[in-house]
Amino acid sequence: RWVACPDLPCTADLDNDPTEVRRRQRETLRLAERALQLGAPWPSLPVVQGRTPAQYAAHARAYRRAGLIQPQMGVGSLLRRPPAEIAAICAAVRAELPHAALHLFGVGVRLLRAGLDLTGIASFDSASWTKRFGSDLEPFKAVQCWTGWSQAKLAVRWALPRYQQSLAEASVSASKTARPTACAA
Repeated sequence: RWVACPDLPCTADLDNDPTEVRRRQRETLRLAERALQLGAPWPSLPVVQGRTPAQYAAHARAYRRAGLIQPQMGVGSLLRRPPAEIAAICAAVRAELPHAALHLFGVGVRLLRAGLDLTGIASFDSASWTKRFGSDLEPFKAVQCWTGWSQAKLAVRWALPRYQQSLAEASVSASKTARPTACAA
């Protein structure tokens, strides 16, 4: 178990704003340093941020220069990115932090199904299992209407088992690369 250090995500709207990406990286590094200084009773997970593989690599180097590398490091702002882009980002971070196990924020089953090399990826999380996003929203609402269950009950009784099945199928069909563990957000 661990807790993620506070971070400032570098979302898609920053693709054309490298100055803001660097500012968020500096602030994320400062927040991680402060969180690690506080000495929580559980391991802390600093989060590497960026928009491009080069930006992620630069942020990982900044963590190394600051002496803040932990056995497990997070890689943030991966939501809605194509699997090949996630793989390029992870390769850039692994090149800078070869001994750190990586936790990926905002990825899901689609990454496993892509059959990419997941070496060095220890875990990932996703809120997609709730089925409360995008094209999954209408079926979720329909089942909720039919059952009369609350959103929480429906998520646990209907959406989570389907996500677990999807995850199991993706794990079986994935290539022979290392398998990360999934954490529902």
